[in-house]
Amino acid sequence: MEWTDGGGAEIGEQNYDGEVRERVLDCDILLFRGRGFSSWLIRLISKSRYSHVGLVVREHDRVLCADSTSKGVRLTTLRDRVQKYDGGIDHFELKPEVTAEQREAILRFIFGKMGKGYDNFSALVFALVLVFKMKKRTEKNDKWFCSELIAAAFDAANIERTGEQRPEFISPGELATTLPIHRPCTLKW
Repeated sequence: MEWTDGGGAEIGEQNYDGEVRERVLDCDILLFRGRGFSSWLIRLISKSRYSHVGLVVREHDRVLCADSTSKGVRLTTLRDRVQKYDGGIDHFELKPEVTAEQREAILRFIFGKMGKGYDNFSALVFALVLVFKMKKRTEKNDKWFCSELIAAAFDAANIERTGEQRPEFISPGELATTLPIHRPCTLKW
């Protein structure tokens, strides 16, 4: 594993936890570059290098990843996520103008959605909208796909995203360019 922020310091298994714990903060963004077929399809349809997005959560001495997968909205340790994910993972810091209160609002939103299901239907509709330029639906259920969850959390914290996409019509790649994030580093190639 290597941070690619200019320093290029190699992170071995023996100091992985230390490096991550020192570097990541609550609500930092994790963008995933999956290698599987569904990840490839997401990247193709959304014209992006990213197929998934998650959020860093620091809880006591643990560093976690909050995201929505086929298992629903969940928390996993970042260590497990990095080790088991089939693909690359990039870490982005929130810009300094995001306040502690806004970070708390993001976390409240995310924790309020824990255990909710994955939104297969909306993910399919989103793909159809992109491919066929279909009319966007407006109703919302209480299930979430990954980029929808993260965009809605930032909206709930009154953090402006550039662009006008509603959360249910934004891709992981679009979040990389519309959220107030910077200084990307690679956690996993």
